[in-house]
Amino acid sequence: MVTLTATAATSAVPLKMLENGTWMINARWQNPGAVQISASATTVFMARIPHGVTVCDNHTYVSSGADTCPFVTGMETTLSDFATGGTKGVILRPSKGLPYDVSVSDDAVIRYKYFGVTVTPGTTTAAVDIKTSILCQKTDS
Repeated sequence: MVTLTATAATSAVPLKMLENGTWMINARWQNPGAVQISASATTVFMARIPHGVTVCDNHTYVSSGADTCPFVTGMETTLSDFATGGTKGVILRPSKGLPYDVSVSDDAVIRYKYFGVTVTPGTTTAAVDIKTSILCQKTDS
């Protein structure tokens, strides 16, 4: 199951050419348990990262009503690009794959990629709360 969400994240970084510099994208997704999610793997696309930006670091925190709720983080094409082995209640930092240059083909209509988190709550009615902060940098080459 894949969920496209995080309105706070998408409004925080408009999809236009950004100024050079370093900035943080913060995003949060909550499922109170009333909406059924996949017990084995639910992927939440947390934030759009524009073309030409470098992802330098990120911190992801998951809380859940489930007994365990392992999770991984990464970009949309390989959702374990950055970190695996996260567990609920622990801040997960990347162990691989950074810095990550967001690059899309020049003829692509969509000029961004998604940062995603895949959770495995073990039950379809688990309350899940995902918070992530993504440190990005843009410099003209």
